[in-house]
Amino acid sequence: YLIMDYDDCEIETPEGKRHVVFTLRMESPTRSSWDDDYDSDLGTIYDNRIANSALQVQIYTPDNRLMGEVENIMYWSHSETEYTFYGNISHLPLTQGNTYKIVVLANSPTASNDINSLDFSIDDITYPDGYIPMVGIVQYTLTNAPLQELGTIDMLRSVAKVVVDINSHMIAEGY
Repeated sequence: YLIMDYDDCEIETPEGKRHVVFTLRMESPTRSSWDDDYDSDLGTIYDNRIANSALQVQIYTPDNRLMGEVENIMYWSHSETEYTFYGNISHLPLTQGNTYKIVVLANSPTASNDINSLDFSIDDITYPDGYIPMVGIVQYTLTNAPLQELGTIDMLRSVAKVVVDINSHMIAEGY
């Protein structure tokens, strides 16, 4: 697949072709809480990064069967956490009126023929500059329009770092 970065883009869908457009949003900050002694800068610059060659937009049937990938993806940025994506789906055997799952994988393993077998682990991340696997899913009923406007797809991290501190009293008690 090809991903091109643009400062801004005017969307024109060629006649006889079908494309998708959607906004990809990554909330920031993504951490749930802070303690007074927690280093709030640790890792935060990596929370929402997507590697240039590690974005896949796939289309699945409602029963989770892979139909294929969106091709020739172009994107442009609105902010550090929001991007618009535009890509070609003309090559896919999609049927007007059917509902499909649009799955965006970032920093993730390759697509699977069955969405239920997608697997992420801490081994997919290399520190200190690793990219955190993320996924976003939206269901969409295909129309007869040449441009399918999918709306906003929110990305969620597929792995999380959890820090558990045990105080000295708990350690003394055998926890």
